[in-house]
Amino acid sequence: MKNITLVWLLVLCITQTIVTHHFAVSASVYSKNNLSKDTLARSSRTNMTEERYHSPYKLKFGVANITFPEVKYFEAFYEPAKSFLIGTDFNLLSSYFLTLGVGAELEYFSTTGQQKKLAGVSLDDENTKLESTPGALKLTLLPYKFNVTASLRPFGPNSIISFDVWGGYQELYFEELRTYDNNSLNVASRSKQSIPDSTNAKQYVNKGWNTFLGLGASINLLLNPLDEKSTRSLERTMGFKYIYLSPFYEQTQKLDQTAFIAQQKSSQISFAHENIGLAFTFLSSPK
Repeated sequence: MKNITLVWLLVLCITQTIVTHHFAVSASVYSKNNLSKDTLARSSRTNMTEERYHSPYKLKFGVANITFPEVKYFEAFYEPAKSFLIGTDFNLLSSYFLTLGVGAELEYFSTTGQQKKLAGVSLDDENTKLESTPGALKLTLLPYKFNVTASLRPFGPNSIISFDVWGGYQELYFEELRTYDNNSLNVASRSKQSIPDSTNAKQYVNKGWNTFLGLGASINLLLNPLDEKSTRSLERTMGFKYIYLSPFYEQTQKLDQTAFIAQQKSSQISFAHENIGLAFTFLSSPK
């Protein structure tokens, strides 16, 4: 009986030693794994932070509500319409809170309207009214822009909010197409407006160029946390790692000088404009 008791005591001691050793090893492995995961997570966050302000370029697609402060009665002649834009920026210098670069942008605007006749002394007269007359209008604007850009990260490079500001030189081509339906005009109106007497519709084109200085700003909201899976797929297929939603504002000031690229004299007609819009901005993966 004494021998049996000694054997049981020996077995319990060995079992306790094994269990204690097992839990000690497990705890050590768990601690190392957690430390490794924490280290990797911190490293990943650090890399993401560094990558975001070292991205070489970004691409922007947007739509804007465009207004023309210097064009009187624009809303009376033309239907409201949106402008569409595409642009890209190339980052040249980057730091923790600031990135400087250059960019280019192309914009397209087109709308239709109705011919009007003046029922008053002049457009400056408060009693002047515009009355519809037979005939259609179509206006097309094609601005292109070259900017110096700056991206600001006042809350740190890993913040979901950043700011862009830009300014630069713009040229704008405009084309206004006027279509007259002579079948719906009487002889007196044709004579008064010097429209040829014909049964076919006649078209007249007014076109020209404007040059501007432009200045704009946007707020950028990071969308990656909303759908990480889709953003990773976009990076694999197209090379863009970060996506921002960017509300923006831009205004222009007309320059009375010959268009540098188009080599055309600036028209007296001014289509200086203001844009308020929304864009999606895609930031590329670092090289």
